[in-house]
Amino acid sequence: MMFDTIIKGGTLITSEGSFRGHLGISGGKIAAWFSDVDEQAEQVVDADGCVVIPGLFDCHVHIREPESREREDFVSVSSAAASSGITTIMVMPNINPPIDNHGTFQEVIRVGNSKSVVDFTVAVDANPNKTSEYPDLVQGGAASFEIAMNSFPEEGGFGLLGTMKEVSRLRVPLGVFSLDRFVVEHISRVLKEVQGRKDFLAHAEAYPSVSEVAGLARILILAKAAGIRLHLRQITTRPSIDLIQWAKNNHTQLTSEVNPHHLFLTQTDLERLGPVAKMIPPLRTEDDVEALWLGLRSRIIDVVSTDHAPHLDEEKRRGELDIWKAPSGIPGVETLLPLLLRAVHERRINWANLVGSACENPARIFGLYPRKGTLRPGADADLVQVDPTAEWSLKPSDLFSKAKLSPFCGLKFKGRPIMTMVRGQIVYEHREIQAPPGTGKFIRPQP
Repeated sequence: MMFDTIIKGGTLITSEGSFRGHLGISGGKIAAWFSDVDEQAEQVVDADGCVVIPGLFDCHVHIREPESREREDFVSVSSAAASSGITTIMVMPNINPPIDNHGTFQEVIRVGNSKSVVDFTVAVDANPNKTSEYPDLVQGGAASFEIAMNSFPEEGGFGLLGTMKEVSRLRVPLGVFSLDRFVVEHISRVLKEVQGRKDFLAHAEAYPSVSEVAGLARILILAKAAGIRLHLRQITTRPSIDLIQWAKNNHTQLTSEVNPHHLFLTQTDLERLGPVAKMIPPLRTEDDVEALWLGLRSRIIDVVSTDHAPHLDEEKRRGELDIWKAPSGIPGVETLLPLLLRAVHERRINWANLVGSACENPARIFGLYPRKGTLRPGADADLVQVDPTAEWSLKPSDLFSKAKLSPFCGLKFKGRPIMTMVRGQIVYEHREIQAPPGTGKFIRPQP
């Protein structure tokens, strides 16, 4: 049999196990797995000694375009993704103008199709004042609706429960960042105006564990009443893990995600790094971190995604004397796979956990499976060749993102992506982007 490309001699990883052999690619699709070497191809990629996994799907990425291209745009973020084995990204809707109407949605797709190096899908804002836009957004291919409880206008339109019911009718997942903003607003006011706090830990204290858990409890109860398919974003605390387990046991339609920085960093790192490690939700305790790892291994947590939120270096440095002056958020797409490979090396998770949480599960949740997230025949030939023995340290100059202040700079890694392929085309190899902007395309979810 003749293939366009053969990936020869690697260990192929799925969410169910591994197979040492070869992978045949034809027409941008995975055509076959095989163990002999008689097949022919126009291109042969030697993967001997390497691991081959499905391309990662990062379902939580902020691109900043068009409002703040100087922070990040489609070219820079998709190049960063390609360099680290991410072959599909989900664009989050909180840009300016927000993605809450058909016109803005189509414009984001147009720009992405002309500039992205990897494939992408688009989430939309569940604006309670624009529910009339919802059907057109779903018809256009929206992957999810999104609510951030720190900014959701509950007094508007259908309100929170009504908005959930409107989304539920369209059979599209609702992503929610859970928070009791009244707790946060009160504590923040005391810290700033009464105590005059400007130190790094003041920001973490403004978002106590109870603020996440109280918001989460409310969301879970309303979601059950609305009959909605819920995806919980940015889970950070042990009590949240307990609540999610309870909700799943009580048949709530529910999936959840965690970000790598909440798996690998704690409040001690915020105290050490200051604004470089400032994000919302903030870094938590060692006990919370251990609970998150347990939740990931036991599949209470379904997805690892980045919440990639880039800012200019000078913006972050404004918080060195006053933490409130720094924006929240860190770059993440380039450290997602390296951190997960580190976790495999440290035996915190296994290869199946990695592929399940970063490739297959997000593709299933947001309607891209089995086209994405798997190496099964018929899927898009999105894959990553990993050298599992490579030892290296992250430097700011390594980053393709415009945001260079990562809290993981200087960290030593074991295991590195060395080649990334999107729909059968090599987009990254030899530490360079090998494909032009516009190689990536908008991917429409399937019900």
